[in-house]
This record gives sequence, C-alpha cells and structure tokens, in this order.
Amino acid sequence: LQKTKGSLTQGSDADLVVLDPTSKSTLSEKEILFKHGISPFLGREVNGKIESVYLRGLELNLSAPDSKLGVQVKRSKN
Repeated sequence: LQKTKGSLTQGSDADLVVLDPTSKSTLSEKEILFKHGISPFLGREVNGKIESVYLRGLELNLSAPDSKLGVQVKRSKN
C-alpha cells in the first residue's frame, strides 16, 4: 500500500482533494455522507469548500457519489 499512497509521484494513485480555503459553506445532508440518522455537523458553518476530488487520478462527480469506488483497507495487527 505504501508504494502507491502518500506521494505525488509517477506510479502513485493520485488521490487528491482541491480545496478553496477562502470559501465558507454550511454542511447539510447533501454535502456529507454518514450512516447514522443524525450528525452533530449538520448546519455547521465551516471554512473552506471542496471544489473537486480525484480518486486514482479520476475526477469524481461530487453530486453523485459512488460508494463502490473505494476499497476498504484493513489495519495491520501490529
């Protein structure tokens, strides 16, 4: 896993988030994904706004997230 994550180099996965730190946004159910029926973050104003997300070099459509794109990585036992 360490060979493809954590750096912006040739052969790495290119998982990136482009953030506008000057924007402010209010979190709603549309902006955050959560499994529980409630979240303490709903309605909270935050600094910064995510402009785009890239997973393995491909730009994701933020208005239609696909939960099948990611792969769960299990922690090692050490």
